[in-house]
Amino acid sequence: MQEIPHLKALEEKMAGRNIAFVSISVDSDKSVWEKYAREKQLTGIQLHAGDDKSFTAPFEINGIPRFILIDKQGNVLDPQMKLRPSNPDLLPFLETLEGI
Repeated sequence: MQEIPHLKALEEKMAGRNIAFVSISVDSDKSVWEKYAREKQLTGIQLHAGDDKSFTAPFEINGIPRFILIDKQGNVLDPQMKLRPSNPDLLPFLETLEGI
């Protein structure tokens, strides 16, 4: 939850650029997650995986939030990004990526 305001700010700064921010919820109760997403006015692309482990298992996700960098061809560039939206080094890093 602490990263949400930083993620929103990052999405605003990167608006119009060739980048998409995708959030995938693993909450088991989809209606609770949908209510939370509405109340917090979550932006970006919002998806719900629920209990489906086909996403979390390959990335060995055992905690949230988890940030993964994937290019537009679907190649995983960084499966466990250390730079979170709250880190001021993230924006300059993203701006160095080709095609952004």
